[in-house]
Amino acid sequence: MFNNPVIYADPTGLWTWKGAFGGLISGIFVGAGVGAGAGTWLFGIGAIPGAIAGGIGGGIFGFVAGGIWGDSVGQATGTGDFTGGALCGVGGGVAGGLLGPIIWSIYTGVFWTSNFAIWLGLGAAPATQIELERKKETLEYLKQLHYDLASRYANDPRMQMMIRESLREVEEEIRQIEQMLGR
Repeated sequence: MFNNPVIYADPTGLWTWKGAFGGLISGIFVGAGVGAGAGTWLFGIGAIPGAIAGGIGGGIFGFVAGGIWGDSVGQATGTGDFTGGALCGVGGGVAGGLLGPIIWSIYTGVFWTSNFAIWLGLGAAPATQIELERKKETLEYLKQLHYDLASRYANDPRMQMMIRESLREVEEEIRQIEQMLGR
């Protein structure tokens, strides 16, 4: 009793084990469903890995939410701790169902080409990424040509000024491409 981690984690005494297990069960199912959809559509990891990651995340969030608020929700709805925890687990399942696939896709490196990252402006689609790599290579070659021209016209200040101005534009475009590629 003196070494009970639940008492130290919840000194208010609101924690309920029935609610926690109700939240765990509903959190797993809701999290797996949300994770399957989010894993396929948003994060590019597929339905099965999304369901696994979402189910794990949903179970964790549902367990905690059901344990903390299950008693209060159960009393408010007149259903009891377990059902109150299951209701709380739905919200935890949605949160975990989104967070689990995000973590999985970041861990596997797929995140940077996922729809979600592209919508946020953090990544590029694979086809776009290849096009951007090719454009960057061309601009790097163009940058080298600018350096060659600058050495050829070293004694002409007017040409030097034009070359420097053009070189700045090329370097800016290279910098923008590197940002889009996430480097």
